[in-house]
Amino acid sequence: MSVASDLDLTAKYVYVPSHARFLAVLVYLPILDKIVEGEYVKIKEPLKIPGCKPVGPKELMEMMLDRSDQQYKECVRVGLEIPMSNGVLVNTWEELQGNTLDALREDRELSRVMKVPVYPIGPIGRTKRLVEKPNRIFEWLDKQRERSVMYVCLGSGGTLSFEQAKELAWGLELSGKRFVWVLRKPASYLGVSSSDDKQVSTSLPEGFLDRTRDVGLVVTQWAPQVEILSHGSIGGFLSHCGWSSVLESLTKGVPIVVWLASLCGAAGPALHQFL
Repeated sequence: MSVASDLDLTAKYVYVPSHARFLAVLVYLPILDKIVEGEYVKIKEPLKIPGCKPVGPKELMEMMLDRSDQQYKECVRVGLEIPMSNGVLVNTWEELQGNTLDALREDRELSRVMKVPVYPIGPIGRTKRLVEKPNRIFEWLDKQRERSVMYVCLGSGGTLSFEQAKELAWGLELSGKRFVWVLRKPASYLGVSSSDDKQVSTSLPEGFLDRTRDVGLVVTQWAPQVEILSHGSIGGFLSHCGWSSVLESLTKGVPIVVWLASLCGAAGPALHQFL
């Protein structure tokens, strides 16, 4: 808001690329900050936020895990500033999150905090585009049966520990199902490029790539997710459930398998609506 004021903008609108529940939590956070004592993770009763299901310690957004952290303080500040705008554009739609949108507009407690109009303008995401040929991902997918492949991707920044990567690899192998796995470097390799094939492959069980050669494809480079989800051979999506991934999967009609560790992220409160 301060930047908009410095530029003398007559109308100030906020765009929230995430979902309506994230917006509800964000604008209600300054109230929680005043009425809740101690850390949210230690509360005995779930937090009640208008328009949202009660939020227990395990469903808290990451930004709420440590009240002394600068990220939390910034979120409280943003929650205070959003209602100072002329309106809010949010990346969702009525049929998906109607209850929360109604609460933002009409709930006596939440609308008094929100104060300004909320406009759902979603789903907004990257559109499908032509992929340069040849591309080994699509060459492989073209050979698979319809709806037979599980797409596994835990986000552009989603890295696993060595133990998690190995366990997920064993799970995929023992399932006997076909898969495309976009695998980032293990989280302990903080200084190594995520596209370093050698470092990524060391996080897999010995012989995994050879044993799964006929049923799986491991990708260590960036992958065109929208195009992959649009492919007819994809039957499911194991996802960290960032909001962009959720929207892309929903709009392509691909069922989501939730990576449970993701539920404390920004999409968490929205996902609990559907789980």
